[in-house]
Amino acid sequence: MDQRLFAAAASGLGRQQWTAWGHPVTTGLPRVSHFLTCGDMEPVNAQSAYRETLLPLPGLGTRFALPALPVRRSRSDLGLPEGRLAVVPQSIFKVLPDNDAIYARLLDGDGDLNLVLFGADLTADAARFRARLSTAVGKSAAKRLHFLPEITRAEFLETIAACDLMIDTLGWSGGNSALDALRVGLPIVTCQGEFMRGRQCATMLRLLGIEGALAESPEDLAELALQRIGDGDFRAEFRDRVDRGLNDLVDNPACDRALMTHIENALGG
Repeated sequence: MDQRLFAAAASGLGRQQWTAWGHPVTTGLPRVSHFLTCGDMEPVNAQSAYRETLLPLPGLGTRFALPALPVRRSRSDLGLPEGRLAVVPQSIFKVLPDNDAIYARLLDGDGDLNLVLFGADLTADAARFRARLSTAVGKSAAKRLHFLPEITRAEFLETIAACDLMIDTLGWSGGNSALDALRVGLPIVTCQGEFMRGRQCATMLRLLGIEGALAESPEDLAELALQRIGDGDFRAEFRDRVDRGLNDLVDNPACDRALMTHIENALGG
C-alpha cells in the first residue's frame, strides 16, 4: 500500500523478503518469496492465488490491541436517526457496486430501517459514491441513507456503538472495522467470500463460536440482516460470545510462536 516500500521490495534490497497481510492480496513481485497469512481465513486452494509461498499463522494471524471502550452517546448527540439503524463502516473504496442490491433490499424490506455509511466528504469519489447508492435504492428510500464524513477513531467507535447491526461488505470484508464492532458489542452479519480478503469477518465470527450471522449467499445477506436487526436473542447471544472470547481471539500467543518457527526455519534452524 506504501508505494515507496513497494518499490523497495521490487528492487530486492533484502536477501529474503516477506510480506504480511496488511494488504490481503499477493504482491505479484518475484523478489518477495513468502506471505505471512491468517491460515484460518484462507480457503483450501489458497496457494493458487499467491505468487509467494504462504506461511500460515493461527487465529487472526496477528495480535490486535483492542481500543478503549467508547463513551456511550445518544444518537441525537451523534447526529444519527432513531429507529432501527444498520451501519456499513467501511471506506467507500471497499463498498463495490455488487453491494448495492443488498442495501436496496434492506431499505425496501423495512420501511423504518435507516442505513449509515461513510462518504460525506467533499471529494469527487465520495460524490459519485453517494449518487450511485441513491440511484440504486430509489428516490424515496434514499432519504434513509445517511452518509458520515471521515471521523476520528474515538468518534467512529461511539458511532458504531449507537447502531443496531453491522452489514459486512462483499468481496473485501471488514478487518479492523469488524474488530472495532466486536469491541463495542455490535452484532454483525456477513457472507463469506472466495478469497481470504472476503473471509476475514466470517472467520472472526466462526472462531468466536457465533452462529446465525453468516449468510449462505450474497442474495441472502439482506434477508439475514432483516431478521437479525430486531432479534434480541441473537443480539444477547452475540454479545455473550464476544465477551467470553474476544480477548483470546485478538491476543493469541500462538501467533508469536508460529511466527518464530517460520523465521527459524528460514534461517536454517
